[in-house]
Amino acid sequence: MDPPHQGEGGVPFLSAPMRVAWYHFEGREPESIAIQTLIDWAARKGLLEDDGPPRFYGFNNPEPQFRNPVYGYEFWMVVGDDVEGDEPVQIKDAPGGLYVVAKGLEKGWEWARRHFGFWAEENGYVYDDERQWLEEHIPDRERLSQFPDLEGEERWVSIDVYLPIRWRKSSRQEGAM
Repeated sequence: MDPPHQGEGGVPFLSAPMRVAWYHFEGREPESIAIQTLIDWAARKGLLEDDGPPRFYGFNNPEPQFRNPVYGYEFWMVVGDDVEGDEPVQIKDAPGGLYVVAKGLEKGWEWARRHFGFWAEENGYVYDDERQWLEEHIPDRERLSQFPDLEGEERWVSIDVYLPIRWRKSSRQEGAM
């Protein structure tokens, strides 16, 4: 089976730890509120005017539950050491690690997760449930200065999915530990 990520040679990707500004919201369809809050904060701080576009990540926290319309969404923006948080946006260090990346979510999150699982098993990896999966929201560079006034998909050119993986331990490796 082909790896789900064809960029960078289609191999797992090692992410360095990141310093992120973050905001978390729980409710019905929390993504829009979490994203808008962080975007407004970043605009007030002048962080959307830098040379290169910032990197944005998000994920459900907690995950949606069957028959419960309330769930959470946490949204991150990678920031430099000189950026300080203030209410309601805070700063934290996010761990790096090994990920496999699917470009775009055109076929949906469930498809990507199944495809990742098949690929990982066939290539000696397993899902690392001790780390968070991430959606990287790829910003439309030409519209970055307009971000606070845009809504939803107007901001993004695509969303990539990062699935945390680790090497599957063989029985010989487990016996040596």
